[in-house]
Amino acid sequence: MNINESSYAPKKMILFAAAAVFDTIILDLVLKYAVRLDWIATVDFIPGVLAITKHENYGLIGNAPIPYPIIIGLTIVALIVLFYGMKTSYKQNRFFEFLALSYVSGGALGNFIDRIMNGYVFDWILLFNTSIINIADVAITLGIIGYVASHYYYDKINVHQD
Repeated sequence: MNINESSYAPKKMILFAAAAVFDTIILDLVLKYAVRLDWIATVDFIPGVLAITKHENYGLIGNAPIPYPIIIGLTIVALIVLFYGMKTSYKQNRFFEFLALSYVSGGALGNFIDRIMNGYVFDWILLFNTSIINIADVAITLGIIGYVASHYYYDKINVHQD
């Protein structure tokens, strides 16, 4: 069976994508506020490896000190590129690429909403005492990994079918 002729109906693809985007945004924002308001306590789960803490990230990746208007502009450009990639994956009926880009979009929108509302992105998951992230960052990272893996898979399937 040609992977591009899979049984994923277009309506199902859109439904899954919308759920991925919406659920990522809601989960991200709810957990950010739960930690920010102390509904979830700051705690060391695995000392030196995993903890819940509070951090206001005014920069970009790794708290890089980039001016706010540039960050907003870069985020808007990234979202446009993501939506274009989703459109392309949708037209090619590449469900897993489409879904992976939906998670990246949901994470990017979650952080974008947080930045617009607060002037910064609230991070709360401390990893290895060096990186502080949030659920949106996890969705973005897993979405990128999923996209690369599925893109590789689709390309490999198409090469073997030729």
